[in-house]
Parts: sequence; C-alpha cells; structure tokens
Amino acid sequence: MVRELNEEKKLDKLVDRDLKDLFDVAELECAVDVILQCTLTNPILRPKMSEVLQALESNVTLAENGVDLNREVLLPYGGSCSFSVRHEDPHDSSSFIIEPIELSGPR
Repeated sequence: MVRELNEEKKLDKLVDRDLKDLFDVAELECAVDVILQCTLTNPILRPKMSEVLQALESNVTLAENGVDLNREVLLPYGGSCSFSVRHEDPHDSSSFIIEPIELSGPR
C-alpha cells in the first residue's frame, strides 16, 4: 500500500486525519523512503539500522537502489547525507536461511 501511494504521489493518505495537514511533508517523504528501503525483499539491500536512525533523526532520505551509495547525496531541501555499501553478495543464499528458535514458553 505504501509503495502504491508513493508512486501515485498520495502520501498524505498515510497521515493521521487528526493532524489536519499540520505535518512536515519533508519528514513524511523521509519516513516513507526509510520504510520502502527497510522493506526490500533482499536483506542485503536494506540499510543498516544506524543509517535508518541517522535518516530519521536528521530528516534525510536514503539513496535509491542502483545509485552509488559510497557518495554524498544532495537532497532537494538543502540537506545532504552519505551512506556506505555493505560488500556482501546479494545472491548469497546463506543469508536467507531462517533457523528455527525454541521459545521459553507462554508468558
């Protein structure tokens, strides 16, 4: 749903109606960018938690996939940020192995 609303440029549909348009559009765009990057299917392509935290704290957007992530990114509203690339193989199937865990029981 978020991807579709982002593509349709209807991000305001995600905002709580009680805010009555009293929100920062740049912050909304930043949050949506972070959401989309964090929900990529391949975990190798997802940003590090430190990058997510930096993006949310400083209101910057994460670089899009396919862009050189080892460079500084200039943002339309005057900010800038830089991200590093993890040099892991995105096709390495070992990163997709999910180990079963044993729970301690109901709480």
